[in-house]
Amino acid sequence: MNFSDKQRAELIKQRGEPVVRIEFDAWGTKQISMWTHFDHELDFDQVKNRLIAIRNHLDEFICDEKNVPV
Repeated sequence: MNFSDKQRAELIKQRGEPVVRIEFDAWGTKQISMWTHFDHELDFDQVKNRLIAIRNHLDEFICDEKNVPV
């Protein structure tokens, strides 16, 4: 088990299963596939708000120049 899998397992142990999970696949051709996993019993607005929170987190990560390798 690699480090990120261990981190995820520990978070799930502490917080329970996530209500929304997103995976991205990106190819050198700039094509992107997104796989969204969530409880389909959730209200649309609940899912939308969680997706917005994920988008905001990604925006912050992308804008943080300290995360850019040198």
